Amino acid sequence: MEKGKQFEQHTKQGAPSCLTKALIAVAIEFNMETSRLAFCTRDSYNKGRLRINGKTWSTVDNCQTISAPITVIIKPDGKTLHGYGYEAEVLYDELKLENKHKQYYFFKDISLKLMKLFKETNDVHLIDENRKTLPALTVFTLVIKFFKTAIHRLCQLCDEQDKYYVIIVPEIFQEIGAIDFMRNAALEAGINVKQLAVVTEIDAVSLFHQKETHNKKSSTGKKFMIVNAGSYYTTFVVHESTDFGIVKESTAVEIKKGGGKMLKKAFKKFCIELFGKDGYKTFKSQSKQEWSEFESDFLKKTFFFDPFTSTFVRMSLPSILHQKCKDMLSNKFSSRNKPKTFEGISVSSNKVCFPAELMQTTIDPSVQRVIFYINRTMSNLADVDTVIVFGEFAKLPMLKNGVKKTFFSKNVVFYGEDTEAALKGAVIIGLGFGQIEKIDRVHDSAVVAAIDFGTTFSGWAYSLRANFDADRTKAFTKLWKSGSI
Repeated sequence: MEKGKQFEQHTKQGAPSCLTKALIAVAIEFNMETSRLAFCTRDSYNKGRLRINGKTWSTVDNCQTISAPITVIIKPDGKTLHGYGYEAEVLYDELKLENKHKQYYFFKDISLKLMKLFKETNDVHLIDENRKTLPALTVFTLVIKFFKTAIHRLCQLCDEQDKYYVIIVPEIFQEIGAIDFMRNAALEAGINVKQLAVVTEIDAVSLFHQKETHNKKSSTGKKFMIVNAGSYYTTFVVHESTDFGIVKESTAVEIKKGGGKMLKKAFKKFCIELFGKDGYKTFKSQSKQEWSEFESDFLKKTFFFDPFTSTFVRMSLPSILHQKCKDMLSNKFSSRNKPKTFEGISVSSNKVCFPAELMQTTIDPSVQRVIFYINRTMSNLADVDTVIVFGEFAKLPMLKNGVKKTFFSKNVVFYGEDTEAALKGAVIIGLGFGQIEKIDRVHDSAVVAAIDFGTTFSGWAYSLRANFDADRTKAFTKLWKSGSI
């Protein structure tokens, strides 16, 4: 109950009041598939160096990376974390060899699962790989506790009271009401409400951009559009710099499907054409690991692919697909009307090689969708002179070239390669040098209910904010006779 009271008194805007005197700002980032942990000291910031120190993770191949998959393994008691990230995957594989894995709880992509389930109900239980369930609040609380312990090890000389935690989440969390959920999970993990903020990725990047431009020239009064080109959604909002460290929303956040999600669908279509529908289904169902690696290889290729400099694209071909691919190509090439899609494709022992034009046509619809959304919003905003694009999909050279070409009269900034933009914005908030002024809504409820008492019939209905914001005005209703009340 005490934590609940603390929560009610805390600002719902997610940003501190610029009065925090924390010595260390801790940024914990959850996106749809990966997570990151970083911190920045006040001393470093005051010296003009916005330099963050992040936790590094060892992959299965012993490579070092600054992000980890949101993968969790919990002991059979359902209350104790057994491992997180890459370590969780290794531990689960070891338990499989001992045939003990079904005793444990193993969750993958919990942010994505939370987002999908939260659209339907706030009483969310996550389903693990073995169809067992745990409350989502329990799972996220254990994960945040893990990060809290990790940062303590990285900053042993700093007391807990000298830290300020900023949790970064996707914008969709704000629209479905999951911001409050994440805040409650942090409180359950032992973080003091006075040392906590939950912000969206766009808000964090906005403050980072304002600091970057302020260092070069005054940005007060300037409006800029921020686009989060993520793996599952493309999010848009227009912000205005009202003062240094203060950014105000000028438009409401708009969330659209597209970007990376469309790219995966395009790749699926390409695979069906190349291997046949049966071959694709067999490969994906019987060789899940190889399929995941094959899809990952394709996505990595898109991050470096430039149609102006590339001639051919080569990808590793799983052994299970080698003969299937050769057979399909042989059938296609022997047909009287040979499809242009398959011209120039060749298969070697473990590689498939195809022309750059085919790669371009596969990627282009996803790129054009993002550009279309930006253009539609910009057409009504003549006073916006800067477009900022970040996110996983922003790494694509094709998207960068397309946006710069379409909006040649605007100042276009890409943070696709600067993967620390959101983390840096979060530590600005944590050290008390930044805040976001949100657009006021009549209310910010995730669910709206209506009750109707008629002369003969009574009924109730409810609708989700997520459905309305996605242009789906869908109500769930119940009707009964008044006499039964």
